[in-house]
Amino acid sequence: MITRRYVVGLLAGMVPLLALHRARAEGACDSLKSLSRSQRRMRDVVGFQVDAEGERQCRDCAFFTADTTTSNCGSCELLNEGPVYATSVCESWGEK
Repeated sequence: MITRRYVVGLLAGMVPLLALHRARAEGACDSLKSLSRSQRRMRDVVGFQVDAEGERQCRDCAFFTADTTTSNCGSCELLNEGPVYATSVCESWGEK
């Protein structure tokens, strides 16, 4: 039996998915201003740098998952699944 509580829970679970879909449709890595406060705070905690040079780039990190629709964008488990450029770096890099 479908209850009101079930429907509300289902809709609440869809909100993050819709936000992720919208961010990807807009070019997730190009719209970093749409990050939540917790996502921005986590980036500060791990020393995340968008435009940085170094050998430990996100694309080579175990926490990075490449986006199949773009060549230089993906997500990071440590950054609350927020979008990241594959060429970004942070202090919490882990070898694949």
